[in-house]
Amino acid sequence: MTPQQEAMAVLYRDVAAAWQYPMDEVVAALRAGVTEPAALRALDDAEDLAGPWEACHQALLATSADTLRLAYGRLFVGQDPCFLNEGDFRGRAFDRPNILADVMGFYHAFGVDPSQLSAERPDFLGTELEFVALLHVKEGLARDGARPDQAAICEAARRRFVEEHLTRWAPAFCAELRKRTHEPFYLALATMLDGLLARERALTSVA
Repeated sequence: MTPQQEAMAVLYRDVAAAWQYPMDEVVAALRAGVTEPAALRALDDAEDLAGPWEACHQALLATSADTLRLAYGRLFVGQDPCFLNEGDFRGRAFDRPNILADVMGFYHAFGVDPSQLSAERPDFLGTELEFVALLHVKEGLARDGARPDQAAICEAARRRFVEEHLTRWAPAFCAELRKRTHEPFYLALATMLDGLLARERALTSVA
């Protein structure tokens, strides 16, 4: 696995974890995880991610878990939430089953039980990000094992999943989130997610 591919997997997993409900143990793990952004050093020209990463770190250190929970409830759970699930954010009611079925089709094709990725719904933002991280790992391991056909399958699936799912809603989600909050952590996290997906699109030539 190349250092860049490993770094992308690590960053996807870290960003995925940050969209969980901020229980004390989640916040503690996030604070520990962002103190040493080794993954960024493995990427070429990572300035676009370094700033948001540092902003996330500083906001986590400066913000109590209680404050994060209040912000999370207000933004993602209360009345008129900024939905963290693709089907709810993108879909009219009759679209949601199709979106969920398509997401599940990707997971099943790789033998993935979504409950192993996240305790949330299969189309939860964090679950989808975890799946992209997994595809980066699978592709890298296949290349290390001289299995180019398997690596190509993983790469093609990652390209399709990003194009057909994440890029169809996550940028709009981030833009909507910025309109709704001044909470530094979630503002920085939205910018970090935008930057990560932009880098992914550059890697996979997803427009």
